Amino acid sequence: MNVYKNLIFYKIILLILFFFFIAASGCCFGADHANPELIMESDEDAAEMKRLMSILEEHTEIATKTRLNADYVPGMVTVLYRDDLEARGIRTMWEALCLVPGIDMTFETTGGKDVLVRGVADNYLSGNTKFLLDGVSMNIMLYAEASTPIQIPIELIDRIEVIRGPGSAIHGEFAYTSVVNIITRKKENLFFSGLSKYNDYRLGGVLSWSDAKEIFHVNLSVSATETEDTDVSSGPDILYGMGMGEISNAPGPRNDGRDFHSVLFDTGYKNTSLKVQYLQTDNGDNYGMTHVLPYPEKRKSQKSYQYLIDAGQKINFSSSLESTLHIGWMKYQFEFDKVLFYPPGYLGIYTDGMLASIYYEEYRLNSGIDITWKGWEHHTLLAGYSLVRIDMGDVWSEGNFDPLTLAPLPYMKHYEGDVNYLVEDQSRTVHGITLQDEYRMSDSFTITAGLRYDVYNDIGESFSPRLAAVWRLTDRHILKSQYARAFRPPTFSELYSLNNPVMTGNPDLKPSVIDTYEAGYIYKKDNMACRITCFYSELDDMVVQGIDKSVSNKSSARVLGTELEIERELTDYLKFNAGLSYVDTKDKLTGSQIEGSVNWMANAGLLYRPFNKIALNLQYRYVGDRNRAPDDPRDDLDSYHNFDFTLSSFNMFFKGLTFRTGIKNLFNEDERTPAPMGTDLYGNPIPTYPEDYSHTGREWWAKITYVF
Repeated sequence: MNVYKNLIFYKIILLILFFFFIAASGCCFGADHANPELIMESDEDAAEMKRLMSILEEHTEIATKTRLNADYVPGMVTVLYRDDLEARGIRTMWEALCLVPGIDMTFETTGGKDVLVRGVADNYLSGNTKFLLDGVSMNIMLYAEASTPIQIPIELIDRIEVIRGPGSAIHGEFAYTSVVNIITRKKENLFFSGLSKYNDYRLGGVLSWSDAKEIFHVNLSVSATETEDTDVSSGPDILYGMGMGEISNAPGPRNDGRDFHSVLFDTGYKNTSLKVQYLQTDNGDNYGMTHVLPYPEKRKSQKSYQYLIDAGQKINFSSSLESTLHIGWMKYQFEFDKVLFYPPGYLGIYTDGMLASIYYEEYRLNSGIDITWKGWEHHTLLAGYSLVRIDMGDVWSEGNFDPLTLAPLPYMKHYEGDVNYLVEDQSRTVHGITLQDEYRMSDSFTITAGLRYDVYNDIGESFSPRLAAVWRLTDRHILKSQYARAFRPPTFSELYSLNNPVMTGNPDLKPSVIDTYEAGYIYKKDNMACRITCFYSELDDMVVQGIDKSVSNKSSARVLGTELEIERELTDYLKFNAGLSYVDTKDKLTGSQIEGSVNWMANAGLLYRPFNKIALNLQYRYVGDRNRAPDDPRDDLDSYHNFDFTLSSFNMFFKGLTFRTGIKNLFNEDERTPAPMGTDLYGNPIPTYPEDYSHTGREWWAKITYVF
């Protein structure tokens, strides 16, 4: 009955919004026939909407570092364009990745955002995806993650390029299950502002300038997002399973407020470029680092800062020989301020509870050169060399307990050296060599063979070969096949963690390796594109964490599956797109499916343009049952169906002003992310949060964008 009432209520709301914005935009429609300027504007509206409703030819460099049509590169590449994403109600980079078949987006206990690809879930720690921001690597060596850039608002993005599958043959470390390149917006001037439920405020813009010949350009993008805590309740936490529910803060609100700030500067003169980037995130501690619900303080205790400078130079020696050089510097800074490990009364001796603060700095200096030669007929040869140096900076912790004896203290004490939470003063140097040959045997058949060799000063060496073929049978039919290997080096936290309740490091870890075999078919015509991929992967030396919190290379797995993408212009006014993925996983250590993996996922979107200035989109997403760990007594986490609605009004009142509004989770579906298993005081497995991690429910949002 409640669902029925909700449906009636939102039908009324949507109809009101629909007719209001048709009326608001319609004030311009009626006069178009009488005013030449309005006729021109109407033509521009029609052209803009035609581009939005069309299936675009996609070009990318992410797969080979040579610009090709995305359907002609090795492997499967998905390109997501901002115009289409905004029309679908996508607000951030993280939300956009949900549209890629085989990719699932979850979060962990402290609110960190995880990207799970092809069933390789977060119980094998994070960092299986390589993230690039305008071609510059953003992964951090502490955890191998890149949770800061994936929060960039969609208004600052031009497009997102995604490789599904291994990418180490070109991109090296962490390109394990996928590679994501975020291309930011340039050559435009705009302002945007938005708000949504939970007092989520967004503000930002882009300023660009170039000379008449576009020899020199300057681009500046800024954004700020501030979100207060939601009304999501946690349910019982791990203390209930430990027999200490009476001292728990759960059930109660989670501290899930978050802020994001970014400044992206880009300039270039002829073939010389310079990028300066600053990204900052402030998050609440959500469900707690130790799976104990924190105090409801509405405090943002986690802070991450990422500073980056990168300079590049392209040199054209001749029409067949060119090189690209770059050098860059990055600083990453992470702070966790007075985190609640356990509340007052824990074990009867911690009268003030167990509190801890941690601080971490990381510096990266990277350089490289790529040389491309086309002088050999039918061949495009690529040779590259890279040098990366990573150093820990300041690393310290504070706590009101002794990290060795766990004895309580009446004050917060500063810790460094042997009692720190990480082994200090660690560094890593990586030399990488890349070789690749694109051999065009004919106009329709191309073979790409590549190899990357990486040498680490601390963990040895890794080989990443790739062999791929693309056969364009006709203009409409394309066949692909590929074998590729990728690797994931152990992170600083996996190697050097100590004296903390979260992880015990292992300095003898080896890189994790994945071998993937893919076959794909693409069908294209003017108003339709269909892509099918089948894959099989073997994963070895996977890093897993035991009950005692130690990590090892004990596990291996196999993954097989298929992915389907389809785009179809049904009419000039109606476009349909959908994705479907199936994956079957097997953890060879346990014999069961990989914890957190999802067998079936799907998404579909229907974009309707009733007028040149109006677009309506209904977006659907299905996530199947999530597989539990073998020692988890709970049933698999239930599937869910999600619907989002978006209304866009273009050039509303005057040219360049776009208004969008929408509703996320239209029918208030109960969506959850699985909470892992933990242990009680005696080492017995118990659920950390028996009711798992709840997502926010129905949420309205609205924003304006002005392009000038």
